[in-house]
Amino acid sequence: MNTEQEQQLNDTSGLAPLDKAGTKSKEGIIPSKLYKQPKPKPPAMAPIPALGVFYGFLLINALAAVFSPIQDCDEVFNYWEPTHYLNRGSGLQTWEYSPEYSIRSWLYIVIHAIIGKFGSLLSSRPSFEFYFIRLALGAICAACETRLFSAICKTFNPKVAIMFGIVMACSPGMFHASVAYLPSSFSMYTTMLGMAAFGDWRGGLKTSVGMMWFGIGAIVGWPFSGALMIPLLAEDLALSSMTGDVSEIIYRLLDGTVRSLLALVLQIAIDTFFYHEVTVVPWNIVYYNIFSGSSRGPEIFGTEPWDFYLRNLSLNFNFWFLLALCAGPVLGLQFLLQGRSATGQSPIRSMVFAIPFYLWLAIFSAQAHKEERFMYPAYPFLALNATLTLHTILGYIGSGDPTKVVGKIPAKLKLYVVSLFMLLAINIGVGRTFGIYSAYKAPLQVYAPLHQAEFASGEANVCLGKEWYRFPSSYFLPKNMRAKFIKSAFDGLLPGQFNEAKTGFGFFPGTWLIPPGMNDQNIEDLGKHTAYDECKQMLAQQPKLFLYGLLVISCLVWIAIRTLVRPKKHSISRPNSPDPEKPTSNRGTTFKAPDRTPGDWHPVDFKRPAAAPYPNWDVHTAEPIPYRPFRHGPYHITMGLRTMQWDEWIELDNQYPRFHDDKKRRIEERGDKCCRTAPEAYDGAVELLEELYAPLYISPA
Repeated sequence: MNTEQEQQLNDTSGLAPLDKAGTKSKEGIIPSKLYKQPKPKPPAMAPIPALGVFYGFLLINALAAVFSPIQDCDEVFNYWEPTHYLNRGSGLQTWEYSPEYSIRSWLYIVIHAIIGKFGSLLSSRPSFEFYFIRLALGAICAACETRLFSAICKTFNPKVAIMFGIVMACSPGMFHASVAYLPSSFSMYTTMLGMAAFGDWRGGLKTSVGMMWFGIGAIVGWPFSGALMIPLLAEDLALSSMTGDVSEIIYRLLDGTVRSLLALVLQIAIDTFFYHEVTVVPWNIVYYNIFSGSSRGPEIFGTEPWDFYLRNLSLNFNFWFLLALCAGPVLGLQFLLQGRSATGQSPIRSMVFAIPFYLWLAIFSAQAHKEERFMYPAYPFLALNATLTLHTILGYIGSGDPTKVVGKIPAKLKLYVVSLFMLLAINIGVGRTFGIYSAYKAPLQVYAPLHQAEFASGEANVCLGKEWYRFPSSYFLPKNMRAKFIKSAFDGLLPGQFNEAKTGFGFFPGTWLIPPGMNDQNIEDLGKHTAYDECKQMLAQQPKLFLYGLLVISCLVWIAIRTLVRPKKHSISRPNSPDPEKPTSNRGTTFKAPDRTPGDWHPVDFKRPAAAPYPNWDVHTAEPIPYRPFRHGPYHITMGLRTMQWDEWIELDNQYPRFHDDKKRRIEERGDKCCRTAPEAYDGAVELLEELYAPLYISPA
């Protein structure tokens, strides 16, 4: 290979110039044996102007900023409300911002508060500041998308980049994540920049730059997002180690680490200012989510089955998600069958960029607590995986080799099938995006009448009931109004109010004064509720009339089915219990209650009848009896006092061991706070336990 051909190869692949050995240059290292590039071909299409791509992403993200509903109440109460407090002096405070726990960083809030301040210079209306911040997030996301788009153009090829742009632009998941005020969205931005740094080898490896972006995303955004860097960093370290230059490896690692630590130092300084104590928020987040124990941690806020993300990503990315799951097998098969990659990169490089999505999906599918926003940092990898799969499949389908079956299919038919698939995927994504907007747009619109003169005068409370989690933030309330909560079916911990003290406490006292009634166990605090007479306005959802009609029809259908198809009653034959208060029992044995003066009680020597054995019964296999609060049926239950069969006093089933272990654990953890016996009632408690123990004890034969 002559010098001109060698230079052309390096220019086409976007790698550092090779030396004579083909392994190292002054600017970077590329082991050419393992990372052998495909034979250079004339470019199939001209590079796409980055500015035009940016405007396209910006337009879509601007639409998302204006129309996208807020899908997660954490976005409101953990981020919009603290920002409202910094810029406008009031807001709702969650327990995460209490100095006792401090698992939210004020640096992330300050960044957005500064952006909001610029917006308030253009308009004093609070909602304008809200949308201004959203538009700024959309612009930042568009810039990150454009940077990654350009890197894919150079690292893979322009066709792959175009498909990547389509996936990112037409997916409902990206429509919401692009402008969400969440650390996971911030980590998604830095993930795109980190991917671009690790992928672009022009001028040599950019390990330190990639580490910096992933590090900033993990420190300022979400600590767990750093896991996405592991395969990319491992690849760069493997390439560096092949040269045997240990000092260069150490330099790259130290450079990236120092850049990330600068962000951590800034964060600690900002958080120390607001919390009035030295605070390392990333560690607090990791400690609470992993090491805090069974009574704390994310599981107490709800759990989902293992397939939650499979269903969620199928909705948010439809066919693109299925293609993303197939990236690894498809790339592997192509390499085994054809010995090359259709993406413009070596099979190893393509596989390295496919692994992070699988890693992220596996880690979070294994966690009990799952939320849609946890997938945001991996969205760029999902889109890239789907693109690599689609590009590889299209390369195979587009083959004109007459010796292959696919080569005999008419070209027009291939074009129609591929076009139909693309249009269907795009239309499904756009349709779901519009459907979510039309179905959930009300929270961003319903508060508009409160800004009218008749409501906006004087101090007032706007009370929220069971729909409290749909509250879009205090940015949608007039300056004189505060959001309050009334008692509803929700029995967890609601947000409180940031302290609004003006004098004698310095700057932002609500950030460092310990608020009352906070805890990290999601235990309800009744002090967070407001009395009805303190509410000037109240927000509650009113079901539409057709829903009532649908409910009535459903009830009538159910009654008709139950009337026509009556289940066979099952009877359990057990002896009735004797009743000492009645002259005769159901067994026919005569009993006579002793004569006594009303008000006097004389102990009576009474022994419980022996329990009848229940054949072929096992506590591990017995199913729970399906008691139902209905009048008809063999297992209906009612309120009242009546004679009870002794053998039905205690009924055990296969749920008992689990309940017993839970109670035992809670008693060991909380002691007297969970269960205790008053001294004067001790004898009665022992007698009750003896009565309980007797029918359960089985003496050895």
